[in-house]
Amino acid sequence: MAGSRAVISMVCLIAAALSADCFAQHPIPESERWATITHAGNAPYVYDATPGAPYGLLGGVDYEFQISRTEVTGSEWFEFVQAYAPFVEPRFADLTLFTSYSINWTGGQNYSMHPAAANRGVEVGWWFAARYANWLHNDKALTPEAFENGAYDTSTFGYVEGYGYTDQVARNPDAKYWIPTLDEWIKSAHFDPNRYGPGQPGYWTYSTSSEEQPIGGPPELGGQTSAGYPWSQGEYSIPEVAGYRDVM
Repeated sequence: MAGSRAVISMVCLIAAALSADCFAQHPIPESERWATITHAGNAPYVYDATPGAPYGLLGGVDYEFQISRTEVTGSEWFEFVQAYAPFVEPRFADLTLFTSYSINWTGGQNYSMHPAAANRGVEVGWWFAARYANWLHNDKALTPEAFENGAYDTSTFGYVEGYGYTDQVARNPDAKYWIPTLDEWIKSAHFDPNRYGPGQPGYWTYSTSSEEQPIGGPPELGGQTSAGYPWSQGEYSIPEVAGYRDVM
């Protein structure tokens, strides 16, 4: 359907200041949640672009910013769902683009969340991730306006047949929270100012600051990531964010 722009897997938000909003109960202390990304103006990573594709430059960012070390959790998203429930369009009320897979619509403005989902990462639609950023920007105010502008102007959100999405994709310049751009995420996950030695910057192939592919599996079995872990072996979804303490 021509609905929310894209699915953001386990939404990660950037904050503009370390005095970030204190979230609901979280598996790591709030003081440790935000990583400051320095070295403004770093050189981008150059990759081999396929013929006809845009020139392969990623990860160059000319300003400092902060990014959350962990994904948005089910309990954090549940707080947002409950706050936005009085204002959400009926066509989205029971869609996972809004609720995520962790939260069930029980009718009207009522939702429930299984306790086991409280500290799992969520997967939601881009339109609602943007509204979540707006809500945080507006200090979680419980007014319809608080969800519709701040980081993104949701009046631009829509889909035109034959044209595509009309969404404002770039954040407002004064946004306090926003969805990371690809360059911001690449820099956060792969750039190292001392990659090749002190003062010799570069990029790691994997976001674990390594050239070796991380091991898939539960942390208690030596796993470093849930990605690529065979479904047949179970426990594909790690119980909570920040489960891989050794590779954060």
